[in-house]
Amino acid sequence: MQSVISNIYIKQVLNREAENLIQEQRRIVNAGNALGAAVILQKQSYTVANNTLTVTHAKQQRFIDMKVLRGYKRKPIKVHNTPIYNYYNYIINELRFGLTDDIKQMIAQEHNIQG
Repeated sequence: MQSVISNIYIKQVLNREAENLIQEQRRIVNAGNALGAAVILQKQSYTVANNTLTVTHAKQQRFIDMKVLRGYKRKPIKVHNTPIYNYYNYIINELRFGLTDDIKQMIAQEHNIQG
């Protein structure tokens, strides 16, 4: 029973934080008025399978937050590394400390798990 509850919890956390990551990246791009970056972010997607989160994006997204691109200096828009590592740390902390007895009971009630 415990492994079923923990697997459900892990899946919930990964789905929620992946959705938050994508929303945060879109918010950063919209606030920074990055031309063309909004189109690049439309190619984002994520999957959660076997307690593993996979986020896919266009290769160009990696270069949005660079200071120099094609020889031109510009203000970088921190849309890649900073949000990804922030949410990585959120996920680690949530998985490490978030599965309390109350959360376990709530998941068991939601999914009719007895035991």
